[in-house]
Amino acid sequence: MKFRLMSLLLIIASPAAALLAAEAGQSADPFEARRARLDERPKKIFAHYMVCYRIGLGAISPGYLSKHVAPKTRHDTPSYEMSFGNRDRGTPLLPDEFDKFTLEESADLEIRRAMRAGIDGFAFDVLPLPEDQAFAYMDAMFKVAEEKNYPFEITWCLDNAAKNPVVVEYIIKRHGNSPKIARRDGKVLFFGYQSIWTGQNFGSKLWSQRPEWQGKEVGTYAAFRCTPEGLKTFRGGFRELEERFSTPMYFQFSMGGLYHGVKHPIESKSDKPLDDIGAAAVLAEDFEAVCDFSDTNVVRNDAMAKAVRSKGAEWGEPLIYQYENLLWTAWTIQPGSDLLRKRWERARENGATLLQLTTWNDYTELTNIAPTDHIRYTLMDLTGYFASWWKTGKPPVTDHDRVYLIYPPYQHDNEVYPFRNRTRWRGVSGVIEVLTILTAPATVRLPGRDATWDAPAGLSWKQVPLTPGPVVAELLRGGKSVLQLNSPDPVTSHPFREQHSMICFSTEDLRHWRADFGDASPDPILRSEYGDTDGDGLPKWFEMYWFGKFGDWKTADVADPKADTDSDGRTNLEEYLARTNPTLGTKYPLGYSWDFFRNVSSPQRYNPEYDEFDTPVWYYLQQYVEALPLKHDGNYWRPQRYACETVNPSLKRSKFSPWWNTPTPHSRTGEIMDVWAREGEGAEQKVKRTCVLTPGMHGLQVLAWQSPVSGKVRVDFSVAASGLEDPITVTVEHSRSGKELFKCEYVPLKGGKGAVETVDIQPGDRLYLVADSNPGKDIGSLTLDSFKVTLLPAKP
Repeated sequence: MKFRLMSLLLIIASPAAALLAAEAGQSADPFEARRARLDERPKKIFAHYMVCYRIGLGAISPGYLSKHVAPKTRHDTPSYEMSFGNRDRGTPLLPDEFDKFTLEESADLEIRRAMRAGIDGFAFDVLPLPEDQAFAYMDAMFKVAEEKNYPFEITWCLDNAAKNPVVVEYIIKRHGNSPKIARRDGKVLFFGYQSIWTGQNFGSKLWSQRPEWQGKEVGTYAAFRCTPEGLKTFRGGFRELEERFSTPMYFQFSMGGLYHGVKHPIESKSDKPLDDIGAAAVLAEDFEAVCDFSDTNVVRNDAMAKAVRSKGAEWGEPLIYQYENLLWTAWTIQPGSDLLRKRWERARENGATLLQLTTWNDYTELTNIAPTDHIRYTLMDLTGYFASWWKTGKPPVTDHDRVYLIYPPYQHDNEVYPFRNRTRWRGVSGVIEVLTILTAPATVRLPGRDATWDAPAGLSWKQVPLTPGPVVAELLRGGKSVLQLNSPDPVTSHPFREQHSMICFSTEDLRHWRADFGDASPDPILRSEYGDTDGDGLPKWFEMYWFGKFGDWKTADVADPKADTDSDGRTNLEEYLARTNPTLGTKYPLGYSWDFFRNVSSPQRYNPEYDEFDTPVWYYLQQYVEALPLKHDGNYWRPQRYACETVNPSLKRSKFSPWWNTPTPHSRTGEIMDVWAREGEGAEQKVKRTCVLTPGMHGLQVLAWQSPVSGKVRVDFSVAASGLEDPITVTVEHSRSGKELFKCEYVPLKGGKGAVETVDIQPGDRLYLVADSNPGKDIGSLTLDSFKVTLLPAKP
């Protein structure tokens, strides 16, 4: 109770103490002493460590990944995650023969790598690993750090509130006297992820006990917790941990998740929730340090840093370089190393003194800086450079020329085959960034690309447009080449699965590899899914996936590009270029019908959808404009994601991607993954596929068929009768000719049919069925009953 009592007395006494201090001629500012100490504190950086991804153990070993994960990564699987290529983009970097580490070997490698990145310690996140496995690994890390006397510290990042007492108790009782336990001001240091869950447990108890807070609407505690009074209850939850284990603790409160569930202000005007800047200021009064875990809003972070430091608390600038979790979304991808450099610049400018890097090894969300065969050692090495700059106040001076190549594997709007697209990336153009840290000025040239510039000594960077082809950088001094860096990863025009995150290659990769593994073969850092080392025109992924074993690099050069494996008249190379399955003969007989409601291959594969020959043929497109009129000009695009409504406020009444009748949301994402409507119950249940097109005043909805053949086709469709009375105009348009082939107005209450007798088509041509509400109408709706394209026999 002593900690709680002292906190309460301080809160009660602080106004009186300030008054007495003022009368005595002293400063009335209660935070002056705290502020005076801020810049005296040693700067330290810890990395958020996902203990479930311990390198070389279990699922994070080359053998396990190649044997158990890669074979399940199939485009035609019923697994939602595997159907878009699984979430992993890059395998943790280990030699092939290092299939299984001991706990101590794994911990030693992780610590040594982290120290080279300028990191002072790890903040363990136990989720979702069972506690006994997490504890065993923590024991191994403490043992290695102690026996080798590494300048490295270990602690927990408090994440799941239910597990916090368990993990805190373990580290205090087992390692509380270790010289390697993280401390600040002599107190045991703990970091946070969504710190609200620790503070809220205590705060919600107070909420339920205080009479003046009774009678509020259900769920209003979420809003109350963001008021000054509510925020003041948070420290109690953390104090309970100190009291339980009789140990002084130093907490960094993480702002992440603070505003989750805050939808409505509560009754009293004085209880209106603060914004995150005001909330950070209030929390800084009670916590030793405050951070934002993964925010990328520079303006907001600058203001939060100022507010936190004004109360004398340490500020932790969010350090995140990218985020791409394709089970959820991709939302912090910026060109090249823009985000990396920007976050470190703000850490220097905002006076950050205690950092938690997001993250060391979260491979499934691609926030990791731990090396993989996609980013190699580039992000790790650059973190070491910027961490040194942050700690010393001066950019490090290099003793050798360092060159880094950073770029996505393809331009973001390229088609993906054979895996499905998870998002539709728009707004950020891909670039190739060449970042240099040079001993002296040099000319940088990109052979094969129209790009040459002069780079100064020290740090500089240049970004050029992303176009297909090899990625090579060359340094010249006095007109002579002094260094050439050839990335194993070309930029492709034929991506096989979605990826917007970084591909990296640098002059430092081999140096780090030798530091880790000595003379072990560096093959893993030289591998590339899109590489073609045998020069046969087929990339590695294609040969492994269709003819070898995906993930087994020994089968990456087994296909014959000239062979016609499925006897459909096209060679394997032609199949690759056409984005078709080289093992499934694609012969469309005359009279064959692409029936939108019958022969789609799988409800998992959405936009595009595929026919029974595994060819993408059905696309959901849109066009929306703020300034009318709408134009039927073929400029239609896929929605960025699967959301049904645009986020543009001025267009909020229009729906721009197909709305499936009676959808079943995906259990984890809540997005519409099931495109089948079920009618009836039990044994009588029938599955019926329906599609509702809902154009608006500012938007068109388009269902497109893309031809995989040459010849002539017939188009038939029907519109269902419904209770809606607003008419919808339907047109059928040809992408190559730009011609309107059909136009009719339908009153949904009556329904109707439409047809185009004969259309000339070539491979890649699209036929658009466009739904357009009448001018002046805010929104309309049309239900398709059928849509069929039939291949006609040639006339004699």
